Amino acid sequence: MSSHILYEQPLNERMRTFLRLEHLMQQLEQHLQGDTRLDTHGAILTLIELFSLSSRGDLKSELMKELERQIANLSQLEHDPEVDQLRLRTVIEQQRAMITKLHGMSGQVGQELKENDFLTAIRQRTAVPGGTCDFDLPMYHFWLNRPVAERHAQIRAWSQPFVQVEE
Repeated sequence: MSSHILYEQPLNERMRTFLRLEHLMQQLEQHLQGDTRLDTHGAILTLIELFSLSSRGDLKSELMKELERQIANLSQLEHDPEVDQLRLRTVIEQQRAMITKLHGMSGQVGQELKENDFLTAIRQRTAVPGGTCDFDLPMYHFWLNRPVAERHAQIRAWSQPFVQVEE
């Protein structure tokens, strides 16, 4: 374990949002390492947080703006003889490909989750302390008792738009 702690203090809200996204994706992966119902519940709560984060603003648009800004900055290095031009072109092309991928996504990131009645019911009940008890959400508890592989596969499918954005 490292004895150093890194404190990141981004100066703008865009970077704060990106760091939150990164943090939540790491948290989701951590929850998916476990196979208990509580691990799965933690993954669902994190997925709901990811949805809330993406709903606050236009995450897709912000990502595209940031990628375009980075491409513009990197393009200024194209004539610098001390820069590895092959690597620079590769990075710029990767960022352009990501912009194209984001353009290809319909609607907001995670829009499908908003339209998912099952997740909407869970999201609404999480606002109530203890609101996800089995008597409040019997279908959720039925789902939590499904085999772990099925639960993880479903969560990975739901989180796919965020995985694409995380790249």
